[in-house]
Amino acid sequence: MTSGFQDSAVPEEPLLILEYGEAYRNLTEVKMSHVVLPCHANQCNELSIGQLLKWMDTTACLAAEKHAGSPCITASVDDIHFEHTISVGQVVNIITKVNRAFNSSMEVCSVFQQAF
Repeated sequence: MTSGFQDSAVPEEPLLILEYGEAYRNLTEVKMSHVVLPCHANQCNELSIGQLLKWMDTTACLAAEKHAGSPCITASVDDIHFEHTISVGQVVNIITKVNRAFNSSMEVCSVFQQAF
């Protein structure tokens, strides 16, 4: 899985318009929002990295299972970059979709956004 953290707002409109004016929507896309509660925080009152990874894995698994139509597991995770911390009380939006699918594996991408 590839993931990143961005501050910008996610456009609700599709980014790709087909030549007949139809909008392309990725059917494997899954969006989840979580409020950071004190039970999700570390001793510095910031979101625990383990909790964020758990939310990412859950969302990625839902997107993969939506595509495959059967149970899926995470085999590996690549390229996680954190730009800043997230405090208690903030909302984290996780958007995940399947980028590529092969015979027995998939590439799933997750993007995290912090809502203030």
